[in-house]
Amino acid sequence: MQMETEVRNADHAAVIPHAGLGAVRVEVDSPNCIGCGSCTAFAMRTFIINDDLIAELTGELDDVDSLISAADACPVYAITLIDVDGTLLYPKD
Repeated sequence: MQMETEVRNADHAAVIPHAGLGAVRVEVDSPNCIGCGSCTAFAMRTFIINDDLIAELTGELDDVDSLISAADACPVYAITLIDVDGTLLYPKD
């Protein structure tokens, strides 16, 4: 069952809190995004490239493995993933 998500824009990030299987918060650092679209190749339910050529969250989530792949594919590291307990999933130090 898909959990309802709430999309909001934070200062320089778009955030989706998600409280389902693999609960994760996804942040897109919009000012640093170059709109290459690699995130959409790995997590097409979660990311779109908007008319300004910036990655944007759709309000839906792909599975955690797809989100990690999308974040890892970003050439400017504009995607951050945080587990519901506050653990940084990506980027890893």
